[in-house]
Amino acid sequence: MKIFISHSSSDKPLVDALHALISTTFAEAVEVVYSSASVSAGGISAGQDWLDWVRIQVQESLMTIVVLTPLSKTRPWLMWEAGAVTGVGLVRRAVTPVVPLLFGLKSDEVPSPLRLRQTKSGSAESEVRDLLESIRRVGNLTYQSNEQVHTALQDYMAAINKARIPGMYDVFISCPMTSIDEPEYGRLKTAVEALCQAITARGFHAYCALMRLTDREQPDPEAIAAEMDFAALMASRHFVMIYPRRIISSCLLEAGYALVAGIPSVYFVRSDEDLPYTLRGAVESFRNARRVRFRQEREIVDFYCRYPDLVIT
Repeated sequence: MKIFISHSSSDKPLVDALHALISTTFAEAVEVVYSSASVSAGGISAGQDWLDWVRIQVQESLMTIVVLTPLSKTRPWLMWEAGAVTGVGLVRRAVTPVVPLLFGLKSDEVPSPLRLRQTKSGSAESEVRDLLESIRRVGNLTYQSNEQVHTALQDYMAAINKARIPGMYDVFISCPMTSIDEPEYGRLKTAVEALCQAITARGFHAYCALMRLTDREQPDPEAIAAEMDFAALMASRHFVMIYPRRIISSCLLEAGYALVAGIPSVYFVRSDEDLPYTLRGAVESFRNARRVRFRQEREIVDFYCRYPDLVIT
């Protein structure tokens, strides 16, 4: 059986992990081809015509997997390859399965016409198992032993969690900015900068609007700030809110969105009573919401350095 993976070059770590998983899951040989692979592993040879190479892979493959991330979903080349697969199926008078495999995206964010296809999440183990079962059925394959399949899946999940999803952030840091006084803002900015450095040191990627703000007296226009920040929040795996005291701030709106979206959240507060009623209840009722008390801003960074896996997993 031959499987063609359509992807953006920036998604190569994700595709490498998928290749390793498929290659070690089945007893029979499964050829997995994708453009960023080495030449010895089936990638494009130097000087080879790109379009001709894609045409050959599409014609010879029994299934195509389209890897989509927040960054690559806008790449027209992926849509072209998906259309080529559909065209080959029409010529063959047979349906060639095309599976959009999503990383950091929801089904309703998939561009048309791939939106009509049944999607799978590449970072959810249960859905990756569904993908493997689809491959098994299409190719009439046999699984390796249960232990080998389990190990292959665990190795894949570890590789996916380690890989940085292009266009996605590991953590979104939210905090008051324009609604606090200058001394408090200075202390908060120092803490956020230190936290971002600590996160980066562990190989993760953080987003915080405060780091983008060069002049506190001249913030981005509201519409632009909202568009940029919510786009980053929707493309983040974790949410951290630093809430130094009870105050009206857009960070509460962001915390509410993260909660509804199911994004694992950590709230750094000085007092439980500072949190709005609903967020206090979230800490008690939702497994993916945690509250951490602090007195001085530096304690936030200390907490992350001591317990990094409680903030980003």
